[in-house]
Amino acid sequence: MKMSISEDIADSQIMLFVSSKIKYNSVMEILQPELEKTCQKIGYITLNKPFMTIISDLKKKNLDTSKFYFVDAITATVQSPPQADNCIFVSSPTALTDMGLSYSSLFNEKDCDLVFFDTISTLIVYQDIGSVIKFVHNLITKARVMNKKAAFLALKEDSEELIKDLTMFVDKIIEI
Repeated sequence: MKMSISEDIADSQIMLFVSSKIKYNSVMEILQPELEKTCQKIGYITLNKPFMTIISDLKKKNLDTSKFYFVDAITATVQSPPQADNCIFVSSPTALTDMGLSYSSLFNEKDCDLVFFDTISTLIVYQDIGSVIKFVHNLITKARVMNKKAAFLALKEDSEELIKDLTMFVDKIIEI
């Protein structure tokens, strides 16, 4: 029996969502409302779009943006980040240590029950595959030790090797 995305989120601690590049925007149309509906507080790490763009997208979908707390690793690459109560800015997607600390902060200080990572495939542009696998494994381990949920989005075309290696660390792979 096929489960719904809401059931997958409710029943799994560590999830890997897999999509094709061409379906990325459609997948976000599905995933963001499911996360908002299923979780009380969502940590959202973005490497693809500035957090202000994502907030605008969430508002267009009539989602409760107060449930989301962001780590933005892209805005600071092009401008000095604005002050924001609901966002931690990381200097760039190459700053894995800062991103890892911010990830922990989402669980510890911000009390998020799930952290969503959009997208781990983007890390491959900035880091070698081995470093990305070690980094994501570390994030997964942190979530498990803290008994929190984590969801990662990977784009098939960019990260077949990454997806294959992460299969052994996640509870569920969900192809969308």
